[in-house]
Amino acid sequence: MKQIHYEMINIFPKLAWLAVVDKKQSFITVYHGRYVECRENWFIEGIWDGPFDVGDFHETDLVFGTGMKVLDERIVFVSSSSTADRLYYSFDQNRLLVSNSLPCLVSFTDITMDPLLDYAGFFKSIENNCQDYQKELPVRSGCEKILNIMGENLVYLSGKQSVEAKPQKKHFSDFASLNVFMANVFLKFRNNWECPSRRNKLSTFSTISTGYDSAMVSCLAVKTGCNHLFTCVSSSEMGPKFIRSKRKIVDDGSDIARYISKAISIIKFDQHDFKKDLANEIYLFPGMPNTRLTNFLPMINYLDRLNKPSILFTGIGGDYAWGSDPNDSYYDYGAISLSEIRLHAGFIHCCFLSWLKKYRFLLLEISNSEEMKRWSIGGLYNRPIPRRILEESGVPREAFGYVKKGGWKFWLIPNRPYDPRLRKEYYRYLTKNNLCTRQEIFFFPIASVVFWTFMIMKALLWRLKGSKSKFEYIKPPFSSISHSTFPWAVQAIADQYRENEVFRRNTFGSRRRLPADAP
Repeated sequence: MKQIHYEMINIFPKLAWLAVVDKKQSFITVYHGRYVECRENWFIEGIWDGPFDVGDFHETDLVFGTGMKVLDERIVFVSSSSTADRLYYSFDQNRLLVSNSLPCLVSFTDITMDPLLDYAGFFKSIENNCQDYQKELPVRSGCEKILNIMGENLVYLSGKQSVEAKPQKKHFSDFASLNVFMANVFLKFRNNWECPSRRNKLSTFSTISTGYDSAMVSCLAVKTGCNHLFTCVSSSEMGPKFIRSKRKIVDDGSDIARYISKAISIIKFDQHDFKKDLANEIYLFPGMPNTRLTNFLPMINYLDRLNKPSILFTGIGGDYAWGSDPNDSYYDYGAISLSEIRLHAGFIHCCFLSWLKKYRFLLLEISNSEEMKRWSIGGLYNRPIPRRILEESGVPREAFGYVKKGGWKFWLIPNRPYDPRLRKEYYRYLTKNNLCTRQEIFFFPIASVVFWTFMIMKALLWRLKGSKSKFEYIKPPFSSISHSTFPWAVQAIADQYRENEVFRRNTFGSRRRLPADAP
């Protein structure tokens, strides 16, 4: 069995790791951030529905986070069960490199991102099918390939790699069994995160709003010991305040939280507060270039400043899990937007509904059953399952789930950083790679104003008309560079890591091999 040599890299994100498997050596070298849980034959940055000490996260379909398990000569790299995180891997000479962070992987190789490629297709390939996504990440011509997996496991044996599906189980068949299943799963999660042998104790947080998804997840989390809730007090629904009712403007979930439990602390922020501290903004772009979660930065910065690892429960994935609209996208871009920045801030992203959505048709069958009619309110925003769970937990019917809102911030057109320093660096990247001229950059702010003014007018006309048809977005100006923030940010962060001494083959951090009796 291959042994693991661990080396902590201080400059790495707190939960990032990179494993190097050399065919010619009898050990695996793992470079990692300071909050990764390392053991003799496995490591993990995550939680799952099993005992922590056993380390059997490779045998379940309910794991949030990533890790590796060595089983004799078989090495299993485990990705998150949701589409919220990816594992990236590549071959460099005789070595297999696997990482949960794309910038970390790029920093250990000669691979460079191609600024001329449009990465939109890569991110959109999973919209309709969780299995049929683009496995190869486009990079500059002549470089080694970078491959990725989501919701699957990568197995390496005898010099060959294969991708295996996670074990599939039948967890529920009706509302009663679903309700019991979810309650039991969150109890198993708690037993896992509270395990005394964890070297890094985990704090727990959840998000809550006046909608269905985060409120239901928070209800489950609070009942199993989570007592810190974030709420963004204002919604991001399109349009100025004068065309929106107060119900559509306010998204403060504090009242709902107090119905669930009196013994919780509520951390409030507004959708515009992100501009106060943009230090971590660059880490949003390697997850998703057209990120809409910039306004979540106050929450992320809060978790970053804890100086200890944490778990964040979110309601991401609920639109597809409960929705009946055939035009709904399987892929929730909000989830993947957090994939890199969560490693930097040190939190495990538990988006339970992003996993649950694979049972969408069974959930719709349960929602439309006779026993659920009492919790069906009709209309386009109707989700009987989370409504029943919340109402039976003491939340009044009128307190939530009547108006569909948005918890994200509209991005700039074309997509670019808010931070003035980062914006200058990004503009230099655009001009250096002949993606646009300085004269075109001058018109970026004007393009944003014109585009969103037109969108607001069109939304207002659509609303006055009373049509129930889907609102179609027009193509934004400068759309050819809308995904350029992705290769720019990945390359910029990777270059920062390369400047560190460890990449010059000098000792950095603490290289160690865990003894056989390590907990």
